[in-house]
Amino acid sequence: MALEQLLAELTRRTESDAGAVLARAREEGAALVAAAEARRSERNGVALEGRERAWRDAAIRAQAAAQRDARRTVLEARARFLDRVFDAVARALPAAERDPAYRDTLARRVANARACAAGAPAELRCSPGLAPALRPLAPEGSGLRVEPEPNGAPGFRLVTDDGRLEVDETLEGRLARERAALSLVALAAFEKDGAQP
Repeated sequence: MALEQLLAELTRRTESDAGAVLARAREEGAALVAAAEARRSERNGVALEGRERAWRDAAIRAQAAAQRDARRTVLEARARFLDRVFDAVARALPAAERDPAYRDTLARRVANARACAAGAPAELRCSPGLAPALRPLAPEGSGLRVEPEPNGAPGFRLVTDDGRLEVDETLEGRLARERAALSLVALAAFEKDGAQP
C-alpha cells in the first residue's frame, strides 16, 4: 500500500502542480494578449490620430482655398463692374466736354497748366469742338496758342514749344488719374444697397 499511497500522492501533487502551471500559463497568456491589445490599440490610436490630423489639415487647406477662390471671384466681379462703369464714362466724355459746368472750369485749368510751364511758349492742343472756348484764354502775344487736333481727346493738353513739358488736362487723362478714388466711390455707391457687382 505504500506504493499505492505514494502513487496517489504523486498524482495529487502532479495534478496540483499542473493546475498551478496551467493557471500561471493562462495568466501569462492573458497578460500577453492584453499587452498585445494595448500595443495594437496604441498603434491604431496613433495611426487614427495621424489620419485625423491629416484630415483636419486637408480640411483647413480646402477651406482656405475656398475662401481664396471666393475672394478672387468677388474681386474679379468688382473689376468687371468697374471696367463697365469706366467704359460708360469714357463714352460720355465727348458730351462732358460740351457741358457748361466743365466749360466754366476751363480758365482755371488753363491757368494752372500755364503755371506749370512757367510762362514758356506753348500750345493748347484740343479737340476741334473745344477750340472756340479756349481761344479767348490764349490771347495774341500771350505765348500761348490753340491748336485743334482732328482726333484730339476731349479736354486739352498744354505742350511747351521745346517739348520738355506736357500737362495733360484731357478728360481721359483726368479719369485715368482719378480711377482709384472714383473706383472706391463707385463700389461704395453700388454696394450701399446691398448689391454685388
